[in-house]
Amino acid sequence: MVKPQHVAETGEDFPDFGVYGGTQDDAAEEYKKFHTSETEEDAMYLMKANAPVNTDAHANF
Repeated sequence: MVKPQHVAETGEDFPDFGVYGGTQDDAAEEYKKFHTSETEEDAMYLMKANAPVNTDAHANF
């Protein structure tokens, strides 16, 4: 998702998604090397879930 995608069968192009957030200042740095002019900025947020957050995320849908 952090790299642009092309579907050969349909000819569709999908832009890459930008990543931000995280528990460390440099957590999103790894994804910046894939940044292009077509990047959908701040499309994904990095989060490391603790036990209560993990339970809520999987129990409330």
